[in-house]
Amino acid sequence: MRIPQPPPRRHLPTWLPAALASSLMAGCASTPGTAPVSAGPATFAVEVPHITRPDGEDAAWWFRDGAAQAAARGAMAGNARNVILFVGDGMSLPTVAAARILAGQRAGHSGEAHRLSWEHFPATALSRTYNTDAQTPDSAGTMTAMATGVKTRAGHISVGPAAPSGDCDAGQAAELLTLWELAETQGLATGVVTTTRVTHATPATTFAHGADRGWEFDARMPAQVRAAGCIDFARQLVLSTVAPDVLLGGGRSFFLPSTQADPEYPERNGARDDGANLIDAWQRRRLGGTYVWNAT
Repeated sequence: MRIPQPPPRRHLPTWLPAALASSLMAGCASTPGTAPVSAGPATFAVEVPHITRPDGEDAAWWFRDGAAQAAARGAMAGNARNVILFVGDGMSLPTVAAARILAGQRAGHSGEAHRLSWEHFPATALSRTYNTDAQTPDSAGTMTAMATGVKTRAGHISVGPAAPSGDCDAGQAAELLTLWELAETQGLATGVVTTTRVTHATPATTFAHGADRGWEFDARMPAQVRAAGCIDFARQLVLSTVAPDVLLGGGRSFFLPSTQADPEYPERNGARDDGANLIDAWQRRRLGGTYVWNAT
């Protein structure tokens, strides 16, 4: 496995020190009657320190490290009857604070003193989710961390950090077991409910695997990736033997061929180039299942 390496040291662009020096000189106005002092050649530079990473920072290391930290904080105490994971995608602490204040003020009292529903739970905690190769994380890599216990690269869907982005073969070799798949193999019922399309990065991470979050349906996958044997997330959902018992969300067009009109919006067609109707395929495989697309 290839371990992510720290980025190379970088210096400021050659023009930036001169521009900064010019700005500093302009900001320090000279005393009336005196000539401005010449700045001279700029010599300062910024050094980025070398990043030291743990040895063997692979998928197994991330899982063991996270499990050890969780166990040290009491995560192994007791037995959970079930698990419900709510994901507010991109919901930062400032967003939570704003929601708390708004809810409190709408209730007619001080917003700052208000408590949201989960703040009444007997225990709460903070969890850091981030990517191994980016400081600003994306929902694919961070949801992979939540779904598998392994931190990984940006854009990876339940695939470990050893696989380069977009690499089909390496991605298949680095697939990770998700909490939903583990629960299904233990005979537990599982479900995914989302306000976005079911193949989007956050929900797809629960049941699909791929080295690129963009592989939602076949037309979005490069020809060489399809030729290498990688399967889009919509088809993975249909073919999987451990798919969720309940799946609610959007993205119907990714399951329909481009030659077929949408049942709700007849002016629109499906998006698939392979001619497959994955909804029909799912119904044939799940004879006891029910496909719904409206409230009725």
